[in-house]
Amino acid sequence: MRHKPAHPPANQCPTGWRMAPLSSVAEIRFSNVDKKSETGEIPVRLCNYTDAYNNDYITAYMEFMRATASRSEISRFGLAVGDVIITKDSETPDDIGVPALVDGTAADLVCGYHLALIRVTQCAIDPTFLAKQLAQPRIARYYGQQANGSTRYGLSTAAIERTPLWIPPIDQQMKIGEVARLVDKAIKDTATLITKVMQIRVGLLCDLFNRGLDDNGEIRDPLAHPEQFKDSPLGRIPKEWGCGELARLVSPDRPIVYGILMPGRGFPGGIPVIKVKDIRNGRIDTASLLHTDPKIDEAYSRSRVRSGDLLFTIRGTVGRMALVPPALDGANITQDTARIALADSNPTFVARWLEMEAATRFVAVHTLGVAVQGINLRDVRRIPIIVVPRREQDRIAAMIESLEARIDNERATLQKLADVKSGLLADLLAGHRVPHCLESGAML
Repeated sequence: MRHKPAHPPANQCPTGWRMAPLSSVAEIRFSNVDKKSETGEIPVRLCNYTDAYNNDYITAYMEFMRATASRSEISRFGLAVGDVIITKDSETPDDIGVPALVDGTAADLVCGYHLALIRVTQCAIDPTFLAKQLAQPRIARYYGQQANGSTRYGLSTAAIERTPLWIPPIDQQMKIGEVARLVDKAIKDTATLITKVMQIRVGLLCDLFNRGLDDNGEIRDPLAHPEQFKDSPLGRIPKEWGCGELARLVSPDRPIVYGILMPGRGFPGGIPVIKVKDIRNGRIDTASLLHTDPKIDEAYSRSRVRSGDLLFTIRGTVGRMALVPPALDGANITQDTARIALADSNPTFVARWLEMEAATRFVAVHTLGVAVQGINLRDVRRIPIIVVPRREQDRIAAMIESLEARIDNERATLQKLADVKSGLLADLLAGHRVPHCLESGAML
């Protein structure tokens, strides 16, 4: 039986690789090109701190700030394909040394202030490999230790020059770079798809809440069939629809209420309490729910939630929403959240309607406060809504949920790819996997 070889210590250069300072394979240049436009200088596009911080790769097709630079600055700090740029100073040590690889450039694209330009000078180093190694936690820890400052932290040229690289043979570097690019492309493609589907969602909601679905599941056409529509306070809507206020949809025996004023700091085995911070991206994060004393919950039994109730945040961050899952049936809420117990309406339909402009504009107008914003329950009850037959609500909700399920699946895929990238590159760049044994794309 073949035994898996033990990994070398995390701080030990892998066998067969060599350790060398960054200055032995690259030249480091600190940019002094600022964001100003000066008369007599040459117009340029400036690659700034956020461009490097937010992107793995820099290309000429990105949106850059316009500025000017002298001929000598352009000559020294103009970006070339294969350059690596890193953030050299920041407000926190954690944001120092974040790399981006220049994958495409133009004559007017220049490295901006707060960045260091690293230009490879040895053919024995692959730029993609270099950029990925500089992004590893081992290097980040080194930069954190080398950073100087109190309110703003920075790296010296000498500290960057001493960056301790682990360098394998060039063929292994190139294979690691190829694998990294495959994963990065898969992540980028998935993120682009999510953006497109989210845009489709916006258009679909607009169509569904203005035109609805007929009995055949088709979106009504106001141009082909104007007789199917009527004017209303909420604009032109299908004849079968009406207008009203949110309170009209709520169960009479469970009115819109807020919850517990002082739930305490925790009670092991107590009643879960949902706070504003727990409502994220349309869902309730159950990972760190506060549990309150059952006696406190009993005093606020009126605000207990049931599966399918709609929660609407009314203080701090106003307008976050989530449906209560079965696992939280019987939980409670705080004073910063309103419980909306719908009588005979589809919760998904109502929640998505509350994202539409007529509802969000009303909420914005009636949200008060500066340091801490909030909306009164009286105004929550008055939020304008459309009144739609339940069967049509269900058809509309089903179409929305289908599209949102696709978005959720793509987001899950994106997270898996991010996890693959983190773990795989950590192994490859520490010599724990042999890259030439990996077929291109096999890990995806």
